[in-house]
Amino acid sequence: MLSFTIERRLSKQDIFALYCNEIFLGQREAVAVRGVDQAARIYFGKELKDLTLGEAAAIAGMIQSPARYSPIRQAEAARSRRNTVLGTMVRDGFIKLDQAAAAAQEPLMVANFDPARETVAPYFIDYVNRQSERGSGVRSVDQSEDTQATVTTLDLDLQKLAADAVRHQLDRLDGIYQPRGLRPQVALVALDPATGRVLAMVGGRDYAESQLNRATDAQRQPGSVFKPFVYAAALESGMSPLRVFKDAPQEFSYAHNQKYRPENYGGGFSMADLPMRDGLIKSLNVVTVEVAMQTGLARVANTALEFGLPRPKPYPALALGTTEATPLQVAAAYAAFANGGRKIQPRVIATAASEEGKQVIAPSTAFMISDMLQGVIDHGTARCARRT
Repeated sequence: MLSFTIERRLSKQDIFALYCNEIFLGQREAVAVRGVDQAARIYFGKELKDLTLGEAAAIAGMIQSPARYSPIRQAEAARSRRNTVLGTMVRDGFIKLDQAAAAAQEPLMVANFDPARETVAPYFIDYVNRQSERGSGVRSVDQSEDTQATVTTLDLDLQKLAADAVRHQLDRLDGIYQPRGLRPQVALVALDPATGRVLAMVGGRDYAESQLNRATDAQRQPGSVFKPFVYAAALESGMSPLRVFKDAPQEFSYAHNQKYRPENYGGGFSMADLPMRDGLIKSLNVVTVEVAMQTGLARVANTALEFGLPRPKPYPALALGTTEATPLQVAAAYAAFANGGRKIQPRVIATAASEEGKQVIAPSTAFMISDMLQGVIDHGTARCARRT
């Protein structure tokens, strides 16, 4: 019935054009090839209109079995199949015998390939495929022969800006760390805090080098990035944002009379009495641990869980972000601050229904934490971000 419907609505030429744009034509490294236009670029490094007769016949011959006739892995079989196609074209009157003979003598030269040029967001596409297979029942976009399209949440303009920002920072960091024999990695996630739509994603510095998506799969200690959840738990427990804490060395006792002596980054202390909000704005470790202890470690741990983060074990060090999480988990948790305290679920497929998120903190608490975080950028530990 679908075939009859298409026949009534489209001409033979239009149907053929759609087929040529969608047909699966194998894989090169991590990139799945769909359509003859992409095949021309990936296998021969040319625009479709610039292919030779022999190259066009080779691509046409791959349709029957992209893996068996791959010019990358099965060069001899690909040449034989190309020559079969050329013979059929002579038989059906599309080309002359001398044209076919000349094309059959051409070597099948495969072009060099840079996967980064071909795919704008390879880590994002991999993640979409995984989510499609696991959750919605939609088959993989890359590995399926099905031509059904999957509409994603990716914003191409933001993705390009994200890639540029990552490249700029890596260039700067490489100058610092490469002389020491170190090579930094990277992850970036940008999402809409109201809907959870993932708008940009970078999962590593080079997809061809490593397909591990560090944005979704790499568990890392968030460190000071965790501190807003400590302060959110404190505000939710009734603690005033104007409450004063001393920025000075302090020893904390916990289970079985164990001791914990945190230090600020760099080891210095102002020895001053400061309002609680300054503890977050200036990322003061001792103040943050004291806030967590007075709030209750179990309450802080439960608050983190409510935000969608792994539940930390109730030790004083949890206040300094020692429990591992992925960048996507952290980004989704932060979105609740911008979303009036309502939790969101990250999603990469645009057609998926947006779930009504749970209210994890009061809107007033979300506003106060957001205001503190703005202070971090304006005159706190991240003020240099205003200049980049």
